[in-house]
Amino acid sequence: MTDTKRAYQSPVRTQQAARTRARIVEAAAVLFSARGFGGTTMGDIARAAEVSVESVHATGSKAFLLVEAFRTRYLGQGGWASVLEQDSVQRIFAIDDAETALDALEEFLVTAHGRSADLLMQLRSTAAVEPLVAESWAQLSRLKSESFLETARWMIRIGIVREPVEDVAGLAATLNVVMSAETYLQMTRDWAMDEATYRATMRAWMRSARP
Repeated sequence: MTDTKRAYQSPVRTQQAARTRARIVEAAAVLFSARGFGGTTMGDIARAAEVSVESVHATGSKAFLLVEAFRTRYLGQGGWASVLEQDSVQRIFAIDDAETALDALEEFLVTAHGRSADLLMQLRSTAAVEPLVAESWAQLSRLKSESFLETARWMIRIGIVREPVEDVAGLAATLNVVMSAETYLQMTRDWAMDEATYRATMRAWMRSARP
């Protein structure tokens, strides 16, 4: 009878590996946001994370690190998942008072876009030249379409958007523009809006949104 030994995984080493990976992904997020995909090397990421270049390569390719940096900054976790699955979003969708819901939705969007909008722009532009990023962009676009359709239905249901709305899909597309990272950057960077003005403008647009 063969004695098969199971590989032992030290909890301490597992935690250390997770912390190293998190440092690498965060370093990539900072550098891609500041320098862009083309202006960042794996060596740059290694130096910023204070790890070896080999450790960075072991975590994933440069394209993977861009995707993972965005996912982690926006969702708070790696891997693709719909925002509808997030506990924070589920709590917002459980609100049935329109004004309270708008407060919570504004907070979520400002926080998420503040962390990840620059990375989203890098993701969009890099998708044209990197197949892995292009595939990820397609996944993100599908998830966004699903989440904004559900958001539109919820906003109608609790009275944020006044009925009748005959084209719910059109409303979802409109909300996608109003609530997007691109609009956030245009308003806060290009137009130099402060946060309070951005929130008030977005709130008014969401209330009056029509396809």
